[in-house]
Amino acid sequence: MHKLTSISENVPRTIRQTLLTKLQLSAKLREIRADFEAMVGIRLRLVGPTHQGLEIQTPCSDSALCQRVRGLQSGRVHCQRYTEALVANSGQEQLACGECDAGLTGFCVPLRISGETIGYLLAGGYRLGELDLCRTNRLRHLMGRLGIPDEAALLQEYENETIEITREKHAAMQRWLQLAADSLIRSLELRDDACERPLPTFVTKICSIIQQNYRNPPSLSEAARICGLSEGYFCRAFHEFTGLRFVEYIHAVRIEQVCELIQDDRASITEAAFDAGFQSISQFNRVFRKLRGVSPRDWRREQLVLSQ
Repeated sequence: MHKLTSISENVPRTIRQTLLTKLQLSAKLREIRADFEAMVGIRLRLVGPTHQGLEIQTPCSDSALCQRVRGLQSGRVHCQRYTEALVANSGQEQLACGECDAGLTGFCVPLRISGETIGYLLAGGYRLGELDLCRTNRLRHLMGRLGIPDEAALLQEYENETIEITREKHAAMQRWLQLAADSLIRSLELRDDACERPLPTFVTKICSIIQQNYRNPPSLSEAARICGLSEGYFCRAFHEFTGLRFVEYIHAVRIEQVCELIQDDRASITEAAFDAGFQSISQFNRVFRKLRGVSPRDWRREQLVLSQ
C-alpha cells in the first residue's frame, strides 16, 4: 500500500473543502472538462481532501475495462491502490503519471493554495502508445490474480475500445493540463502570491476563533479589531488569501457542523440548522445549496448511498 502524502493544517479544513466545492461548481471547471474531453475523449475529475480523507475511491476512468475490473471487490482494491500511488507520486507539487497493471495510463495534477494541495485533477483509462505483448501479458496476469472471467472478451475490449494516445500527444496533454490547473486556481481570485505563501497569522487566528464560536462568531468589525487591522484591510486581505469572504467562511463552518449531524438520517435538519447558528431555514437552505450544490435533504441522501 502506498502511503499518501500528508496534508498539513496551515489552511483550515473548512477553507480547503469550501474552495474545492467552489471549484467543483465553477464554470471554469466545466469549461476545462469540456475542452479536455473534446480533445482526447477522456473524462476529467476533480477530487480532494474532505473531513473523511482523500476521495481516492473515485475511479480515474469510465472505460469498459476499468468497469469490469472494478466490478469485483479485489479489482476495486487494486484500482484504489493505483490511485493512491498517483496521489503519493505527485508529491503534492507536480503532475504524476503512471500505468496500472491493466495496461492503462492515468495522471494526477495537484491544485495548490497557500503552499498546500487542496485537490487533484484526475483522469486515466487510456493506452499510451501501441498495444504490445508486455501489456497484454500484464493484463492476463491481472485477470488471473483477480479472478476476472472471460479473458478473450476483455482482451478484445482492451484492444478495440481503449483510447490510444501517442507519446507526442501525451506530452502536449500534460503541458495543457498544468496550464489548466493554474487557470482553475486563478479563477478563485486569490492574491498573486497566495498560492505558495502560508496563510498570514491573523487569518489562521480568526479562523480558529470562528471554529470554536461558530454559533456566535465575532462580527466583521470585531474580527478586524481582534487582529489589530482596519476593517477595510481585514476584509480585503481575508478574501485575497482564502478565496472566501468573511461571512462566507462563517457560513462554511456552520454548514460543516450541520453536515456532521445530519449524516444520521434520524437527525432533524431544521434543529441542526438552528443549533449551528442560522437564524432562519430559508437562509440555511440558500447557503447550503450555494456551498454544497444540492439541498440538505439531497445531500444527506447522497451520503447515505455512499456509506452503503
